[in-house]
Amino acid sequence: MRRVFLLLSTAAFAQPAAIMPADPYDQVLSTNPLGIVLEWFNAEYERKLGASLTIGASASNFGDLDQSNAAALLRWYPQQSPLDGFYLGARAGA
Repeated sequence: MRRVFLLLSTAAFAQPAAIMPADPYDQVLSTNPLGIVLEWFNAEYERKLGASLTIGASASNFGDLDQSNAAALLRWYPQQSPLDGFYLGARAGA
């Protein structure tokens, strides 16, 4: 009894490039809760302006040294996923 096997080959296709899903949020407010131990309080607010640009502000106070600062910031996210991942930016403050 003879058995015959038929092997067929098909062209392989690579997976399509992954598209980053849109972030479900338009703004972020962040702080460092561990700073309380050192009496260092800070907060930063950032909001989307477009597909890859954000604007924001930050403020901090270091109680032991009686130092405070406030700054405005502008960030560009080259991967077009603002508020997430790598960014290049500028900051100006006092």
